[in-house]
Amino acid sequence: MAAVNIVVFGCGRMGSVHLTTLAGLTGVRIKWVVDEAGVHPRVQQVLESLRLQTTNIADIADIDTVLGDKEVTSVVICTPASTHESLIQAALKAGKHVFCEKPIGLSSDSVTSSYRLAAEKGLTLYCGFQRRKDADFSQVCTKIRQGVIGTLRLIKVTSRDGPSHNTADFLKHSGGLFLDSCVHDLDVVCWLAGERPLTLVAYGHAHEEMFAECQDVDMTSIMVKFPSGTIATIDNSRIGAEYGYDQRLEVLGSSGMLKIENPRTSNVQQWGDVGTVLAPMIHDGVQRYLAAYRKEMGHFIDIVKGERECDMTAESVITVSQMVELCQESLHAGGSHCLCRSSKYRLHRQLHVQAPHAG
Repeated sequence: MAAVNIVVFGCGRMGSVHLTTLAGLTGVRIKWVVDEAGVHPRVQQVLESLRLQTTNIADIADIDTVLGDKEVTSVVICTPASTHESLIQAALKAGKHVFCEKPIGLSSDSVTSSYRLAAEKGLTLYCGFQRRKDADFSQVCTKIRQGVIGTLRLIKVTSRDGPSHNTADFLKHSGGLFLDSCVHDLDVVCWLAGERPLTLVAYGHAHEEMFAECQDVDMTSIMVKFPSGTIATIDNSRIGAEYGYDQRLEVLGSSGMLKIENPRTSNVQQWGDVGTVLAPMIHDGVQRYLAAYRKEMGHFIDIVKGERECDMTAESVITVSQMVELCQESLHAGGSHCLCRSSKYRLHRQLHVQAPHAG
């Protein structure tokens, strides 16, 4: 089989992660990396470190040339959130399959528009929600489906990050806490519940001045209720986790509980007369989910090759984007919002996709 020729847009934090994965996959050729001219020297260093001597570097102004390359079948987008919609639409119109880091767009309307275009073109649009490919989260989902803990009743998600990459410039282009970070939590609770939610309520606050100046919050608590009666609670924070990258999960059922704790840099425990000393938690989110990032990219390449069906449905991604908007509305209005009663958030049947629980 001929190599899958790929274009990677963006060679920053996530772009470098996906470039490294793609460079190690059999039957994949990274033909182009596209980024701003000012960072081309750094892009060249990354390519040299990966021994990608034949990969071309292009400026974002050369997008027509890059997408016009007939050898290229697929695009990987790792640029700021505000650029995703335009790049996705350009790639799909050029006949390319697309993998895009979350979010697909800044609004549910833009997400729906991109998925509709992908359906019309008969192309794959894959959203990067890496926790679905994490071994622990996948095992929890399987056990829920198998009924190991009985009837699902409560999902609790904790996501707390340190201040490592929270600069004002990043915040202004991130789309905000709900779109940039909570979107993962919202996807997880819908995926585990296997349902489209009924209502949600969100509270938040900007404890640090930089977030307030960027019209964002640095901490939030979200509660979601599903038709079955399952309730999900999410606490998400961009500050305060100086102790490590903190992402935990509890799932309570009628006959038991499933739990995921944070991995640590070592499994060695020191026991003594002052108590038990544990190794530090992992501080880097990329390191925490490195295997999951590799698995999701491998899955995307298998889709492009025609060896697998896409397991991330349009409907599930659209639902999460709608929930993000309701979180923002709830935060500002101070009340709960209902997906099932709002005509704005009725799912678009013309997409002909599966129900959310299948994704």
